[in-house]
Amino acid sequence: MKFYLFIISIICLFNIGLGQNKAEKGLSRAEQFYNTKGILIEKEFHNVGAVKEIDIQIIKLKNLTERDSLSYVRLIFGYQTDFKLKDKPGIVDSDELASVIESMAYICKNILPSRRDFVTEVTFKTRTGIEAGAYFDKATLKWICFVKLIESDRNSQVLLSSEDFFLMLTYLRKCKEII
Repeated sequence: MKFYLFIISIICLFNIGLGQNKAEKGLSRAEQFYNTKGILIEKEFHNVGAVKEIDIQIIKLKNLTERDSLSYVRLIFGYQTDFKLKDKPGIVDSDELASVIESMAYICKNILPSRRDFVTEVTFKTRTGIEAGAYFDKATLKWICFVKLIESDRNSQVLLSSEDFFLMLTYLRKCKEII
């Protein structure tokens, strides 16, 4: 009996530890800036373009109280439910945008022209959980590109052709120039 109580207590402690790790997952710099209490914030929306169902925007936040500002890229995937249109937004902080662009450019230049003997996946994940990448489909012998906006939501994944993936890269480069 003591053994079973010991095992149950270990399992409970393990589950509590996992729950704390999920809660400790940090916010993006933009979310931290926006959630600051006691300040007056101005929010500007700049539409950059769209690829398939994903709208790409630059959001500029200005703290009018302290004359501080921050910009980020927001990717919005709109989808229809039974009753209404819903949005699934993803955030890429301005300091992380260069890494996303570099990774997507590498995929376009080096991965998509290649072939694999096995099912293979190449991905880049941002701090906020956005994934961009491609996987090799052995049945069609083609790379299938994708963007997943929310880490824990498989419905936030959009499959892209290689042309659409390159178009998204072009829009992100434009965002980098503007920010």
